[in-house]
Amino acid sequence: MNPKEKLVEFLEDKHNARVQGNNKWYKLKCPFCGDSPNPNTTHFNIRISPEDNYMVKKCFQPHCTASGVLTQQDLIHMGLSDPEVLNFVSKKTKENKKIVSKINSTKLNLTLPDNPHKIVSDYFLKRTNEKLNKENIKRFRVVSNITKFYEDNKDKIEYSKRIGMLRNKESEKYHYIGFINETGTFLHVRSIDDRKIKHMKIPLVNLPFYVNHQPYSLKNNFDIKKKMYGYLGEGIFDVINALLYFNDPGFYVQTGTANGFFSQFKTFSKYYYNVQWVVLKDEDVNISLFKKLKSIYDYRFKDDLIVISNEASKDIGDFSKPIKIKKIKI
Repeated sequence: MNPKEKLVEFLEDKHNARVQGNNKWYKLKCPFCGDSPNPNTTHFNIRISPEDNYMVKKCFQPHCTASGVLTQQDLIHMGLSDPEVLNFVSKKTKENKKIVSKINSTKLNLTLPDNPHKIVSDYFLKRTNEKLNKENIKRFRVVSNITKFYEDNKDKIEYSKRIGMLRNKESEKYHYIGFINETGTFLHVRSIDDRKIKHMKIPLVNLPFYVNHQPYSLKNNFDIKKKMYGYLGEGIFDVINALLYFNDPGFYVQTGTANGFFSQFKTFSKYYYNVQWVVLKDEDVNISLFKKLKSIYDYRFKDDLIVISNEASKDIGDFSKPIKIKKIKI
């Protein structure tokens, strides 16, 4: 029995794993987050193909950060002790990480429309106190017209039903504003006057489902050799306005959800050490979430975690509303 066959046998016997129809993916209860309390559901997937040695893992529980290349440490955590299997996986980890790194380094050079409709410009001005001029369109990677954006970049991006729907909606005189992540692979769209669509997420290239698109993020006077600030906020306008309001050197990252603070902190804290971490707390988020983040990853913090909230409104994502900043250190 070869190492991969031994690994599959271990997963099936010890973790009740079940192979999916393609004979490459195995589903089981997540050994890292505990998975759902429902005994009949599983969210953890491991790829072990008979055709190649590319082995990766992915948990689809929203709070779980188990994702990426399968490692020797993962298997030890799961209770595997067979030295042949562990050595085999260890040897393949490095080349598999190179494959994932190549996928993650995909970067598109996209053309952004620079003549926004007045409704879009006024909306951006209202939220940020900044004009939506060419400089800010480039700085914040703003898409002010979905139809024009697609026409200018259709040879570089994937067409999707969502893009088609928004183009039809724009022809009906609805307006939207979009923001592209740093690699140009993902578009976050927000409706301005279409009550049926509040937000929409649109992949611009198709990545394997076990590889995440990079989040929307911004850099400001970024210098890895110096101490930086790392801001994490749920909304795109939260991170834009944090950059405009505080103007600290470093990076500003959208988490998307409250649970996203964990996954984005885990990712970015791996690469940047000399960082003062700051989280932007929405009114409806309990501070216990950030105390938990600090306690789990305390070894990655060089300083206290700073929690910023707006006592006069829900968050800092709309400068047309009152701003009263409150800072707490954890």
